[in-house]
Amino acid sequence: MKNKLYITVALIAYCQMALSQPIYVSKDEHGNFVYSDARPLEGQYESSPLSNVQTTQWVKTPKIKSKHKIQQNRKSSGQKSRFEERRKTCKQLKKQLDKIEFRLSKRNKAAAFNNLKEKLGTKRKTYRKSCT
Repeated sequence: MKNKLYITVALIAYCQMALSQPIYVSKDEHGNFVYSDARPLEGQYESSPLSNVQTTQWVKTPKIKSKHKIQQNRKSSGQKSRFEERRKTCKQLKKQLDKIEFRLSKRNKAAAFNNLKEKLGTKRKTYRKSCT
């Protein structure tokens, strides 16, 4: 118990020493302000105690909805996520591809066969672009 008390007193004393040290403000060769706790070796400088330094107020960071909550809100409002919509369109494209391939496996007239073959090519291109 005594050790905790000594550590607490030592930390408070250390913090007080840190707060009482001056801050030195000087300009470098490029005209930029340099803030330091060590005195500059050359050039002009200003010394100011740490208590005179202006600080900004801490502002609480607003809470951001997590991805999980956003997805839950979409489900409850009836909206579908992009992933679900994409998956649905890919399933539809795959069904259409299977249907065209099935028709091509049957006997067809030459004109119908060529038409189905062109449809199959365009559907495959759209399937590759949007689903792979």
